[in-house]
Parts: sequence; C-alpha cells; structure tokens
Amino acid sequence: MFSSISWRLQVSYGLLFLGMLMALGGFSYALQRANRLQAIDAGLHSRSTQLAGTLYRRPLGGRPEASLGTAPAAIPMVPRMAALFDEAGPVPHYYLVREARPGGRLLYRSRTAPDLFELPPDADAIPGEGLMRIRGESRELLQVNRGGLVFLVGRNISPELAEVRRQAGRLLLGGAGVLLGGLFASGWVARRSLKPIADISEAAKRIAGGDMAERIQTSESRTELGQLAEVLNHSFDELANAYQRQSQFTSDAAHELRTPISILLTETQSTLHQPRSAEDYRESLEVCLETARSMRELTDGLLAVARLDAGMALNRRDRVDLVALVEACLEKLEPKITGRSLEVKRALNPVVCQGDPVQLEQVITNLLNNAVSYNRDGGELVVSLRGEGGVVLEVADTGIGISAEDLPQVFDRFYRADKARGDAGHSGLGLAISRQIVEAHGGDLTAQSTPGEGSVFTLRLPLERA
Repeated sequence: MFSSISWRLQVSYGLLFLGMLMALGGFSYALQRANRLQAIDAGLHSRSTQLAGTLYRRPLGGRPEASLGTAPAAIPMVPRMAALFDEAGPVPHYYLVREARPGGRLLYRSRTAPDLFELPPDADAIPGEGLMRIRGESRELLQVNRGGLVFLVGRNISPELAEVRRQAGRLLLGGAGVLLGGLFASGWVARRSLKPIADISEAAKRIAGGDMAERIQTSESRTELGQLAEVLNHSFDELANAYQRQSQFTSDAAHELRTPISILLTETQSTLHQPRSAEDYRESLEVCLETARSMRELTDGLLAVARLDAGMALNRRDRVDLVALVEACLEKLEPKITGRSLEVKRALNPVVCQGDPVQLEQVITNLLNNAVSYNRDGGELVVSLRGEGGVVLEVADTGIGISAEDLPQVFDRFYRADKARGDAGHSGLGLAISRQIVEAHGGDLTAQSTPGEGSVFTLRLPLERA
C-alpha cells in the first residue's frame, strides 16, 4: 500500500498542503498581531499627545509655560492630570512622569501603573517620536519633552493578544479541516488519474493470460494516459496479429514437416520390408534425399529468422559487383528456368555497392526464384539493374500476380505466400527475411503486382561509398 503511486501522491499533496497552510497561517497570525499592535500604538500616541500638551502648553501670550517639575507654578497641574488621565475601564491606560536626568524624581504615577519605571540607559537616546516597547503583557510608549521630563503611556494588551491567539486557534482548526479535505480530494484525484494505469495493468494481465482480444478502454484519449493506452492498444493489435501469424505458421510448418517425414517413413519402411532392385533402391534414396532437402530449406529459414531476431542481419561489408552477383544467381537457377521455358531479359548496368555478398546473394536468389516459381510456362523474366542515386534492381515476371488485399502482407513474417499466390509449398519466410536483410544494408524492398499479369519486386540499396 505505502509503495503505491497513489499513496505517494497523497503524501506529497498532504505535505504540500501542510506547508502552504503553515505559511499562510503564520503570515495571517503575524498580520493580525501587527494590526492589533498598530491600533494600540495609535491609541498610545494619541494619549501621549494629550499628555504632552498638558505638561507643556503654549498660552495666548506666546511664551511657553514651564514644564512640570521645573517650576513650582506648574505643580498644581498634577491634580488636573489625575482628573484627566486616571481612568477605570475594561482596558485602562496608565501614566508615569519623571525627570529625565539620572536619579530624577518620579513626579506622577497613575493608580494602575506598575511600581517599576525602567528607563533606557541614556534617556537622550529616545527618538523624538518616542520609543515603543513591550514589557510583560503591556505595551508602553516612552517620550521626552523639551522641559526635561520623561513620560510613559502604557496599557495592558493581554486581551488583544488572547483574541489573536483565539483567532490563531480557529485558523488552525480551519486549516486542519482544509488539510483533511485536501487529502480526501487529492486521494480522489489521484485514484481517478491513476485509474487508466490500473485498467492498463488489468488488460495486460488478461492478454498475458491468453485473451488476445482484450483492449484498454480509452475514454480520455486526449490525456497523456489516454494516448499511452492508444499506443498500447496498437501494440496489442500488432502482438495479436503476430501471434496469429506465428500460430498459423507453426501449424503450416508442422503440416509441411509432417508430409516429408511421412514420405521418409513410408519410403524407408517400404524399402526395408520387401526386397527391391538396385534401381528401386536408388529411386527411394532420391525421394528421401529430395524430401530431406525440403526439410533443410524450411529449417534454414527458421534459423535465418532466429539470427535476424538476434541482431545478426549484417555480418560484413565488402565491395559487391551486383552485375556479377545477378549473373551468378541466374546461372544457379538455369535448370529451373529452362524447365519452365522462360525467356530471360537482362538490362544490367555496371553498379557496385557495399554489403554482405552472401546475404545479398540470398536476397537476389529469393527474388529470382519467386519470379520463376510463380511465372507461367513460356513467360518472361525481366531483370534490370541501374544506378539512379542508388542501386535499383527490378525483378519482373508475367505470372499469376498478387491480389490487392494480399500485396501489403507479402513481406510479413510467417505469412503464407501460397495463400496469395497459389500452392507452391513455400513457408512464407523468404520475402520477410529478404526485406530485413535489405533494411540492414540501409535499403528497402517493395512490390507491385497486377493479378493475372505479373509482379515487379524492386530492391534499392545505397551506392558504394568513396
């Protein structure tokens, strides 16, 4: 469970949500606290302004009165301070006034003010706008007036801090709810997003179990997983077709092998059970020999397929004179050509390429052999060779041809050629092997055909490199 992609996505989403909520909650808490302190500071500055106006006033005559503590005439202002600033209420302020000089007298302290009045080491260092500080659960403003007095305005801020903490708690609970909702939502999204992967896995299991008709449902074809499902369905189609062709080939190969094996058994049993003349023994041995050659041809084809699948299609690269190679292949097939009374027409221009001469000979022999086998008696075999930006070899016959629906499959491995071109006893490997050899040489092999008129196979290869 914990190793699944869905679980990992949920954990990743959860950590992401948690980090975002913590950052948002911390920012919101700091912002609320700063706003509360800013409002409190504004009130302290307002009270400080009133207090400063009381301690140092400018009358109508224009000459300022003396500050409290520097002139006896100002001492009667203390009762007025008590009347103006001593308060009782849910959030009362407190005030202290003392001389700024070291060891200065404490001139006034409101009823709710703390006993201890701490001053900075250097009162002259207090800026003109005052010094704001937090002491315990109180917020205080220190200011110095021009009369040499230090006055403090403060208030208890524990209710505001408690309210901010309560809001932080509510925010925490809300964030926990959002986190849980996000986890459930992310789990639902992850499961829905990964459902095609589960469908792919289940379909692959059923296909591996032998259900070659199984396919993945692609309802969301525009998504990446939908495109992957389409690609896999196409691969499954190719796999099913290859499996069907291979099964068909296996059945056909078993049928073709059963026939020569039956011939060998019949001939040997007949020869061993009754005496024969030397001529009869010779005929039986010839039958066995021809049958063994057919079996060897089939097994050679299977071995060639195995070598191609193992990546051993091109063993060497030599300079190959294609005219000489074509002539050698025609000479090898001369008895079969003469037996069909075929007229061979040549148009061979000198062309040289690079490749494996043994494999190229196999390809050319296979093309010529097919042209002879599927030709009509007394027909024509046309072989042309030219260099037009590359090697072009064409082998044409005047035989039975290939139907339009079968033509695209003649190069498929395990395709039964006799199904499209008559029963000639071929296994369907020759053209598939030939095309793969040609592609390994950097060329291509194509076919054109008209049923009842003949076929043309075209081999293209790169020219010899300088």
